[in-house]
Amino acid sequence: TGTITEGKMFVDSLITFNQKINISDKEKNYSKTFNKDVSKLIFIGINCNNSSIDKNYNDEDGIDGILGTSTENAILYFAYKNNYLDIRTKFDEIPFNSDRKFMATLHECDNYNMLSIKGAPEKIFEKCDFILDNGETKKINEKKFNKIVLTYNNLASSGLRVIACAYKNFNNRYKKIKH
Repeated sequence: TGTITEGKMFVDSLITFNQKINISDKEKNYSKTFNKDVSKLIFIGINCNNSSIDKNYNDEDGIDGILGTSTENAILYFAYKNNYLDIRTKFDEIPFNSDRKFMATLHECDNYNMLSIKGAPEKIFEKCDFILDNGETKKINEKKFNKIVLTYNNLASSGLRVIACAYKNFNNRYKKIKH
């Protein structure tokens, strides 16, 4: 989730099925509080992302030194401030557009390739049959799905921009996303 302050967007909170981290200080390092699910969420957010940090980036530049859209800049800036810039090689991308309301990337991981999707929660939810719960992939049931939708609706109704993320691992021979 994110908020716009002074015309700039910052990450407000990170929410997984089993953890919520409220970001009260945009300059603070929260990485010690990340569980596996939050780490995966950040990994998706920075790899399914077209913003970039210039090689001459100076911490004094703050979020203004990150090049891209305000939403993607906020995600990348948060990862940078938390020493979590695990950016991988991108093989393919379906770019975000206002009709599709999500973007997808296929990128390299250690022994596999990962399809990452980031976008409007209602578009991401319709593509998912599983959730990540304490590092385990579990089939989503109606009760869990309703909890997720309720959380999303509460955040959105309070004025936050809410972004959902999902992923699927593939054999490393896949280098293209089937459209």
